Amino acid sequence: MVLTCVLCRSSEQDELIFGTVHVDGKMMVHRNCLYLSSNLIQRGDSNLDIMNFRKQDIEAEAERCRSLKCCYCRRLGANIVCCKSGCRRTFHTKCGADNLAQNQFCHTYKSFCHQHVPVLRHRPAYKKDEKCLICLDDLIAKGERFSVVSCLFAPCCRNGWFHRRCLQGYANSSGYFFKCPLCNNIEMFRRVVYMGIAVLNQDPSWETEPGAFAEQFRRDLICTATFCNVVSGHNDIPAMLLYCTSCGANPSHLICTLMDYDTYVCEVCSAVTPEAVPVPEVDADSMDENSFLHPVWPIGPAIA
Repeated sequence: MVLTCVLCRSSEQDELIFGTVHVDGKMMVHRNCLYLSSNLIQRGDSNLDIMNFRKQDIEAEAERCRSLKCCYCRRLGANIVCCKSGCRRTFHTKCGADNLAQNQFCHTYKSFCHQHVPVLRHRPAYKKDEKCLICLDDLIAKGERFSVVSCLFAPCCRNGWFHRRCLQGYANSSGYFFKCPLCNNIEMFRRVVYMGIAVLNQDPSWETEPGAFAEQFRRDLICTATFCNVVSGHNDIPAMLLYCTSCGANPSHLICTLMDYDTYVCEVCSAVTPEAVPVPEVDADSMDENSFLHPVWPIGPAIA
């Protein structure tokens, strides 16, 4: 049995348009449909409801949308209303995406039909041969027209353009680490939520994959000394190896280094680790009671 979203009546599962799918018993709903449906409010409990939306509220909103006709496909069940004052257009989530309507994934999650998309007064100019800086394909395919809904620019450095679907895919995978791929700006770049990009509050995909941190739990078993003095060669068992006290890697045999277990620092770390200042030796027999009132560490030159 194919489940359909109770709000938009679509069975599609395109995460770049609908977001993730949530199923609770016989109820299936898209994440973006929850946020964009006009009369739906978060007032539930995250442990009992769907993304803090109460099930009874979702069912009530689905019933309200049942009689609304989509201005694009002319079918009933439109779940989004254009937020332009005086406009009464309603449309499905998928129909809005196909017809260049715009959604804002912040604050009150407003949506606008294709005729009332907010105008960008300070939009940078684009060239005919402009490339999407994520997929590197042509920004505008042959036979298509430019649209500020399907083609987005970097609001921080304003140095390039992206396809909306490419930028949404990047946002879905990067999660908390979503930033401008051109200048690494974070705060200003997140203004793309006003342009239709949903930025997720979640871990990046590369940290949630199975075995993502497996390499960090695997210790090297090869002596990294330039000249290994062990008869068996570089390969050996962990018990016979010293591991760097700074980075925990780059092992070496005890006889291959002049350091001890507590002082071994590999060549990589020793190049960036400052040498320790030696502590002057003090003759205990010559110390009087006033010697304990003053530090014995050497004092460096005064800092101006």
